[in-house]
Amino acid sequence: MILDYTFDNDKYIAKLIAEQASDQIIDLNELINSGEKASLFSERPYVLVADYNRLLNLKTLFKMGKTVTEGSKIIYCIFVTDGKRSYPLNMAKNICAVKGGVLFGCESFLRGKRNDEAALLKAKQLGSCVRDSVPFEVGTAIFPMRFAGKRK
Repeated sequence: MILDYTFDNDKYIAKLIAEQASDQIIDLNELINSGEKASLFSERPYVLVADYNRLLNLKTLFKMGKTVTEGSKIIYCIFVTDGKRSYPLNMAKNICAVKGGVLFGCESFLRGKRNDEAALLKAKQLGSCVRDSVPFEVGTAIFPMRFAGKRK
């Protein structure tokens, strides 16, 4: 089950992964904005596709706690970032801890790279991993992220 928590411009990532994985997309924006507790069940892995900057808001993380995910414990985290300060692997581990899941992969995409061939190919590869419930390398990034190395 693909849990999409992105802005309109970046929903294509969730769509590509869902097409390749032959899975459904649930719009977390709608669930969270409804204010009601939601219960989701999937025997297939959960894939969170989210705008990283929105997850940094603690209120948002709290609201996500109102969404109960049952069934599969496999979680993939896909983040859309602006390429500035971001620590996607730490965030993915925190989400898995909150949800009681097992992290099978963490990946980052730069915001607004809709026509980038490398990003499109990587999204399709991730969809194949999700379809087959195969872990992909945790902590990778499609594009070099600023501040990813040692700071001077």
